[in-house]
Amino acid sequence: MRTVDGGVLVLDSRPLELIEQDDRLVFDISDQACALLGWRYAVWDRLDGVLVANQRWLAGYRHPRCFDAEVAGQLMRAFQRPRRLMDGAELAGDPLRTLPVLFHLLWKRLLLADLALMLSDRTLVHAAADADVSADVVVAR
Repeated sequence: MRTVDGGVLVLDSRPLELIEQDDRLVFDISDQACALLGWRYAVWDRLDGVLVANQRWLAGYRHPRCFDAEVAGQLMRAFQRPRRLMDGAELAGDPLRTLPVLFHLLWKRLLLADLALMLSDRTLVHAAADADVSADVVVAR
């Protein structure tokens, strides 16, 4: 997952009671591989409920039908600097039209927010530093 600071965090979620010695070796190798790429690696016992809820919400917008290139460009410009989710959605146009695209761009990690906090109209959102909305962003992940 892309973090708010633009870094990459690889999460391995496994209940602690199911982690065996062989798993720990794999986790260490994964951590070393991520470090070589400049990524962070973490093993979590269970994903936080807020993070899961946010990911489930955004997953509802992963389908290409939620993408509109014109609106995406307006949103990327609106979020060149961090601003509240609804402020940026309104700046880009009618929220009924912009919000589905905004959530799609969050899913695609072209827009970033701290997903450890519950998504709301006040969530701070900003464009990813390396975001290229002209790329093929409609391919579902």
